[in-house]
Amino acid sequence: MDRYSNVIKKKILRIDNVPSMPRGNVQGHTSFQISSDMFATFLREIKQINSSMPIICTIYDEGTVENDDEFWLRYDFIKQIKSMNFLKVELKLSDSTFPAYNAIMDNLNWQHDDKTLLYMTVDRNPTKIKDLRLLQARGKILLPEEKLLWESDYVLRSLSGKIKPEVLEDTDKLKYVVRHYVDGIERHYDASKLTSFDKVYLAYHHIKDRDKLNIQFAHEQTQRDIDGAQRLKRSTTGWESKPYGTYIKRRGVCEGQARLMRVLLNNWDMQMDAVTIDGKTKKQEPHAWVGINIHNKLYHCCLTRGGLLQPMPYTPDPSEYYPKIYPSSSLSIEQIADVERHVKSLKKHR
Repeated sequence: MDRYSNVIKKKILRIDNVPSMPRGNVQGHTSFQISSDMFATFLREIKQINSSMPIICTIYDEGTVENDDEFWLRYDFIKQIKSMNFLKVELKLSDSTFPAYNAIMDNLNWQHDDKTLLYMTVDRNPTKIKDLRLLQARGKILLPEEKLLWESDYVLRSLSGKIKPEVLEDTDKLKYVVRHYVDGIERHYDASKLTSFDKVYLAYHHIKDRDKLNIQFAHEQTQRDIDGAQRLKRSTTGWESKPYGTYIKRRGVCEGQARLMRVLLNNWDMQMDAVTIDGKTKKQEPHAWVGINIHNKLYHCCLTRGGLLQPMPYTPDPSEYYPKIYPSSSLSIEQIADVERHVKSLKKHR
């Protein structure tokens, strides 16, 4: 059973004209939004969009490609729309459809590379190495460093121009961070006996403990609004929200710390299904924390407020899928103490 089947975008087929709004710096355009389950309807009943304005197109295809018929339906759809006058094309894809579109668009000699943005919003196999066919991508690849970590150095070196240089640079540096962290774990612990909870415990304390990274909250990158709510004051580079920026400066806001913990968990060696979850606090402040899927239950870690494997008093953003497909769970204080004892029992004595 596909856990995502009831939460991914479906039954979307909208075509709207949007007038120019000079004050908002919005160019007049035709908005075209479609989900993959409506491709056949579009090809059968609409076929073209007759508009004198450029088109902003959003394609939602977060499902899976199960057979040749499903592949060729996508091929026919892209072939049909490739000659349109696009202002921008956004593709919201899955780990199954991402390589399919890269192959299709490359085969059809897609002519809108500079206007095309490729996202992977669903990953059904987050702990497996997969071929996304990034070298064939015909557009800007908007995968975060956490996902690019899984790619080989050869692939990453070949993606210049398709991925922002700073993202590629940070990904390369994060590979060293992961290697250094894993080497430390293997040097000091019997790593083969670590449980999933042990790995979460070690990553959390590696980030927060004074004798480890001792990463602090970047208060200088926040400000209070008129209601007293804390808001992000973004730096020029946004280092405070990035995993490597947080690592190298030993400071970061909630997002930066959460993304760094995800890097330490979701990699070739640790093999943990961890994601960063965006949401809001009870005061409606933007917030981010880590969600970890363990035995099909979603456990939470907040590095700036809520703590380790505790119930999270936050509201996930509606766009977040993990809180929808996995029931939330937590550990009691006694259970966390048991995890700590087990971790200490695995420590190598030299």
